Amino acid sequence: MNEVRGAVFPVPHEFIERILLGERDVFVKFGRFISLSKSQKIQFYDSSVHAIVGEALIEKKEYMEPSKVWEVFGSRIFLNKDEFNEYIFNDV
Repeated sequence: MNEVRGAVFPVPHEFIERILLGERDVFVKFGRFISLSKSQKIQFYDSSVHAIVGEALIEKKEYMEPSKVWEVFGSRIFLNKDEFNEYIFNDV
């Protein structure tokens, strides 16, 4: 039982809606959970309601510099450009 089977990510409420309603379909996480891979499950923990509110299967995992991530996925990312920059530069 030493293998990682999935992960739970805390996500602020205002970003959860974008993911769960299908408005955005790219979830990014930098520098952590390198052991996750395709077909593993991730769950989203809404930090406002203190509950797991959704889940997804990893379809694709890529390693990229943050600027490249925005260039490739842009408006598909669950954060807007300002939120993305704050996440990158302030490790939100």
